[in-house]
Amino acid sequence: MAGYFDHYSAKGNYILGELAMELRDHDNISRAAGVLRCTLHTLRRCLSIEESLHFISQLPLIIKGMYVDGWKISHKERIRTWDEFLLELSDTGDSPADFNDRQNAAIAVAAVFRVLMVHISAGEMSDVVAQLPAPLRNALLSLMSCDF
Repeated sequence: MAGYFDHYSAKGNYILGELAMELRDHDNISRAAGVLRCTLHTLRRCLSIEESLHFISQLPLIIKGMYVDGWKISHKERIRTWDEFLLELSDTGDSPADFNDRQNAAIAVAAVFRVLMVHISAGEMSDVVAQLPAPLRNALLSLMSCDF
C-alpha cells in the first residue's frame, strides 16, 4: 500500500530531477536538492513575507517545506544586489561547490529559476522578479537569457 505522502514526494522528486537535468548532472538528485534549497533560502531574503507566501502557495508541498525550513521571519535587511545574493548563497552551506565562484553560482541560480518557471504561474514569477531590487532583477534577467 502506498503511503499517504507518496504523491507529494513524487512531485518534489520530479522537480529535483528536472533541476538535475538543467544542471547537466542527471543522476545527482542530492546536488539538485542542495542547489534548490540554497537558492530558495536566499530568495526568501529578497522577498517580502507576503510575496513569499504568494510564491510558495504554488510550490509542491515538499518544496514548500524546503523553502520554510529554518525560516526565522525577521525584519533583516533584504538582499539588494547580485553580490549580496552570491554571498548569502555561499553562507547557506548546503552546496558550497555550486556557489564557490560567480560562474557556478550563475549556472545554478539560472537553472533553479528555469525549473521554477515551469511550475509557477507566469504571473507569480513576474511578481517575484518585479519585487527584486533593480540591480538583482537585472542580473537575474541577464542570467536567464544566457546559454551556459
